[in-house]
Amino acid sequence: MVEAEHVEQRPRSQAKFLVDERGEAAGDGEVDFAGGQTHDDSRIFVTHAAIALAGAQTEAQLHVAIEHHDVIGMAKGILMNRHDIDAMQAFRMLVAR
Repeated sequence: MVEAEHVEQRPRSQAKFLVDERGEAAGDGEVDFAGGQTHDDSRIFVTHAAIALAGAQTEAQLHVAIEHHDVIGMAKGILMNRHDIDAMQAFRMLVAR
């Protein structure tokens, strides 16, 4: 018979953040620290979580921009053709609306 070795396990930290379908924060986050972590441990964890969330938001914004890029180009082309204007003028017309 083998005797089981006792291993002390320290509870891990948890972080819960609500995000919407675009990866943007949709409310307050919740962080639970347990198991004797120090204030410095907590600060490092929260900093890393904030960096990860900001990165996810930036990535989501880039995906949206890429998805809209073709539509904006087509709209500019239509305006350029109809109004005999250049690309910059067409873009300014789109932004003004």
